[in-house]
Order: sequence, then C-alpha cells, then structure tokens
Amino acid sequence: MTEKPTDSSQTKRTVKKDRRLAAMKKRLILKHFVGAAGNVTALCDQAKICRYTYYQWIKEDPEYAAALEERQEGLLDFAESALFGLMKDKVPSSIIFYLKTKGRKRGYVEHVEHSIPDGIQSTHNITLKITHTRQDDSEMIDEIEAEIRKELLGEDASED
Repeated sequence: MTEKPTDSSQTKRTVKKDRRLAAMKKRLILKHFVGAAGNVTALCDQAKICRYTYYQWIKEDPEYAAALEERQEGLLDFAESALFGLMKDKVPSSIIFYLKTKGRKRGYVEHVEHSIPDGIQSTHNITLKITHTRQDDSEMIDEIEAEIRKELLGEDASED
C-alpha cells in the first residue's frame, strides 16, 4: 500500500516547481532584454508575468537585478555610440542635444522665458548661447544656428 503524500511534501514540490519556473522566466527576460530595448511591458508579456512580479524579482534577487542593470548599461552604450555616429555625420540635432546635456559647463545652455499677459497668451523665447568656440568651429556653429532658426522659428536659412 502506498502512502498518501502529506500536505508538507506537496507544498515543498510546489515551491520547487515555482522556483524553477521563475528561474526559467528570469532567463527568458534576460535573453530578450536587449531585443525588447528594455521595454518592461513587452518582456513581461513574453514571460507571461505581471509587472509587479518583474519588480519583485529585482528586489528579491540581487544577481538578477545586476544582470538586468548590465544589459541596461549595454543599451545606453549602444545609444551613445549611435549618437556619436550622428555627430560625426554632423547631424545638427544630435550635436545640439549633446551640447545641451554635456556642454553646460562651457555655456551651451537653453534659456526659456515664459510671458503670459493676463493669462491669455504664452510666449516662448529660446536662446542658445554659445560662449566657447574655436575658429574652426564657426562654420559648423553657423550651420547649427541656421538649422535652429529653420526648425524653431520657421525661418529659411538662405534668407541670411
């Protein structure tokens, strides 16, 4: 006669099975993280878990959290490389973005003024002030300024 399993042994088997399933789903998420560009919703859908579980695993499993962080850093490295490629190709918007984020201490800042007379109208004046230049940068700066006028003010660069 076979003994009937106790609730305790069934519980242990269920916990083991749940842990194995969670480990498989974590590996699936790690495998597809870069392909999904870190999109949590897409990753959760693929692993058939809810977002709460995703974030709970990060809290509870430092190795898993570190592996996700490593992949996130890889995505950031990829984006920076793409940005530098665009800058090499002299794409004005990429150069402006880089200077506004990394060139602040050299004076590459955006200044926005808001004027709302009687709460009816809104005016936005955008000024890009370049305080540090080299002589060989002047042509590129002229191109950037023309692009800014064209995009923001609707002015044709050939009117200068």
